This record gives sequence, structure tokens and C-alpha cells, in this order.
Amino acid sequence: MDGVSFLNILSAEWLKTKRTPAGWVSFLTPFALAALLTWYFSLKKVTPDIQPAIYQAFFEVWAAVVIPAGAGLVSGMMVNQEELAGGFNGFLASRLPRSSLT
Repeated sequence: MDGVSFLNILSAEWLKTKRTPAGWVSFLTPFALAALLTWYFSLKKVTPDIQPAIYQAFFEVWAAVVIPAGAGLVSGMMVNQEELAGGFNGFLASRLPRSSLT
């Protein structure tokens, strides 16, 4: 990778998203989901099988809703940020043919 370490790339990505909502969305989503499920299950009657139901509901909602919506939302925000920053000049100025960039 031409001497570029993973930590350098991670640091550059952190700086790019430092003042954007992408970091907050990815950080606060688990807490928001946990708070929402806690509120929902606090309205239910306490039974012996409530704990497995809470555990199962968290991971079902996480896998079926949060991950797909989050992936679309965060990637859309990142693409929009790249477009506003430089109109994808990094991709368009590359020596590679445009058909291989997609």
C-alpha cells in the first residue's frame, strides 16, 4: 500500500467525518435502540420469558432494520460529503479508466 498504514487511513477518515452527523449516527444508534426497546418492554407484563424476548428483539431489530438503514444512511452521507468537498476529483483524476472505478 505504498507505506500507508491502516491507522493513517483510519485517522484520515476520522478527520473527514469529525464534524458530520455520520459519527454521531453510528455512535448513538445502539443506545437509541436499547432505550426504545427498554421503553417498549417496560409496558409489558413481567414473565419468566421476558429476558430472552428482549435479547431476541434487540438483535432481530438490529439485523433487520438498523444495519440496512444505517448502511444506506451513512454511506449516502459519506458520498454526499465527498461530492460537496471536491466533486469526486480524486476518482476522476485517477489514471485508471472510469469503468473500473465503479
